[in-house]
Amino acid sequence: VAVFDWLTKDLKSEFNVQESVHAVQWLHMPTMYAVAQSNYTYVYDEAGIEMHCLKRFYQAYELDFLPYHYLLVGALDNGWLSWLDTSTGQLVANFKMKKSPRITSLTHNPSNAITITGHPNGTVRMWSPNVQESLVSLLTHPTAVRDVCFDRRGQVMITAGADRTVRL
Repeated sequence: VAVFDWLTKDLKSEFNVQESVHAVQWLHMPTMYAVAQSNYTYVYDEAGIEMHCLKRFYQAYELDFLPYHYLLVGALDNGWLSWLDTSTGQLVANFKMKKSPRITSLTHNPSNAITITGHPNGTVRMWSPNVQESLVSLLTHPTAVRDVCFDRRGQVMITAGADRTVRL
């Protein structure tokens, strides 16, 4: 894991965690980030010093952060989608994704903080920590969804599929 200033190319920290890293996500301050490692998710500071071990995020393979809510969202290998409040360390919500447990992408809409997951069956699902089921399920591609993103205003969703198409 390495942290460096993209503009000046100054290396801030670099360390070996001695296990696989599945996802990395900056948190509410540019000096803290979460790293989803093979078993647990750890929070490090800019110098690479471990601050927390999030045992609730066991075997996470995708991470996202909702900055206005201080919520870290993780897709766990056992089919759960979890929201953790980083200010208190409490689990806010934990849902079992029943229809398509493995996801291929995880992001959020910047205008309303709805969590978006892309799935191998070509669907995109929208989630809120207040509702047990997905809010919306859209069939966007005939093949797996590789990535999902939004414009800055959160009004246009863009999906990329394994069929080599991009859809708005």
